[in-house]
Amino acid sequence: MSKFILKDQKVLLGKENLTSMIRTFGFSGKGESFDAVTLGMNSKEKLVGLPDAELSLEGFWESGPGSLDEALFTGIGSTEEPIAIVLSENGTTGTYAHFFKAKHGTLKLFGEGNQPCPFSATAVCSGRPLKGWNMKHGIITVGANGTGIALGPVGATQSMFAGLCVTQATALVGLIVTIQSDDNAGFTTPTTQMTFSTLAVTGSQLMSVAGAITDSYWRAVWALTSGSAEITVVLGRAQTIL
Repeated sequence: MSKFILKDQKVLLGKENLTSMIRTFGFSGKGESFDAVTLGMNSKEKLVGLPDAELSLEGFWESGPGSLDEALFTGIGSTEEPIAIVLSENGTTGTYAHFFKAKHGTLKLFGEGNQPCPFSATAVCSGRPLKGWNMKHGIITVGANGTGIALGPVGATQSMFAGLCVTQATALVGLIVTIQSDDNAGFTTPTTQMTFSTLAVTGSQLMSVAGAITDSYWRAVWALTSGSAEITVVLGRAQTIL
């Protein structure tokens, strides 16, 4: 992929689509390092721990129903673990996505007088950071099969992780989202690998299925009894055994 201007990215945190509320954001991934130097050594030695990630946000503060106040402030100190998702290229199917199960981190409000009220916030990883692909982003009103994408097989020491965010729900009844795989692009013999819990409200979920899975083609499938929803589905493969 060539260089690009940062625009049209989508930033989701659980049931909230924060895209129109923020002006800058960052996704940082890291592996904790520990000093393992002992007496008699003449050079540094570092041991690397588990992978970690953080989502940082900055923008202008809003309050009231459906605002940042509801999305971020009420999450401080809660046991909620929303799914944080960053989509590239306007949420186009098949493009890269970064995601993780999150905890609400820090929140900083207010600044200089006679200026738009600023805020900054973080969401910290509570699990493992994942990089994968956007399988669906948009409003749905009827059930359908998503676009099949050749993501490759899942090895015996790997798992395929799936994240779902429902950021709008209007008179929604019986939303069911599944993840299917197959050995061919036409999905003539699909296998259901994961099924998210049925939803009628906004929210988010994270699931995984362990390998080995030899199928190379993957897709999201959704069905709903009535109403409409804005959904985002992402998939990412990662090592189960680190």
